[in-house]
Amino acid sequence: MRTMALVITLLIATSVFAQNPRSFVATTGNDANACTPGAECRTFTRALAVTNPGGEVIAITSGGYGIFAISQGATVTAAPGVYAATNVPAFGTGVQITAGVSERVVLRGLNFVMFGNSSFGIAATSFGTLSIEGCTITGGTLGSYGVSIAREAANHAAITDTVVRSGYAGFKIASRATLLRCRAENNSNVGLLVEDGTLADGSVTAVDFTSVANETGVLAVCSQTGHAVDLTLQRATVADNVAGVTSQGDNNGTATVRINESVIVHDTNYGVTVAGTASVLSSGNNVIAANTPTDVFGSLTSLTLQ
Repeated sequence: MRTMALVITLLIATSVFAQNPRSFVATTGNDANACTPGAECRTFTRALAVTNPGGEVIAITSGGYGIFAISQGATVTAAPGVYAATNVPAFGTGVQITAGVSERVVLRGLNFVMFGNSSFGIAATSFGTLSIEGCTITGGTLGSYGVSIAREAANHAAITDTVVRSGYAGFKIASRATLLRCRAENNSNVGLLVEDGTLADGSVTAVDFTSVANETGVLAVCSQTGHAVDLTLQRATVADNVAGVTSQGDNNGTATVRINESVIVHDTNYGVTVAGTASVLSSGNNVIAANTPTDVFGSLTSLTLQ
């Protein structure tokens, strides 16, 4: 019995230490391989299964690698010059992130093409920190969101150089997040939605953010009593949407939008809308012009710069 217990213990230990700190996938790979250089795997799912928590999975050839889930700290990235893609089926999710509350997740240089409705390109519901860098999400019909983040207020997501286009909706955030140089283009619903949630309310800073040719360019909405949604737009471009920037508070929920050095033009159902228990604070150095029927519906509040 002691011998058997020792053998089992050694097998478990060997299995743990056999994990890769860095795994590789390629279109010529095979999921029966060890995911090491020269023995690449075929899918992100297999590579993640043999990678240590906090490790990396790297796509080294261009092609599709399938939908996947991340349940531990990990970096999933495309090597420079590689087009690493995931086709997302109807009712599916490109990558579902459910890592631990102290774990770091990084997605870099990945491309998601969505088909059908009710899909998510990237959906994150549990993580410590989340970085989405240089990703693209294209397509999707009714109910599809390119990026959806809902996490406790203590956690933070940083999204940089990421584009959501030609689908139903762009970025949906009920968490703390920063967007830098991101774009939402030609979506049939909203470009950026910041909302209240069950775990946390959206608190978002969007710098150099572009939202063009969507149904609604930017929407901050709070619909629960005692909740508060907060959005700051710095050097944003919101143009050629049906509605430009909307701040909406319902059921005594509070929505606050701050706008600084931004351009809001050529929207066909008001450039800025302030509705219910909401406010929009303008620094006075924005260009809000050429919107119809008027540039502002409701009242802007002066934002004092310090």
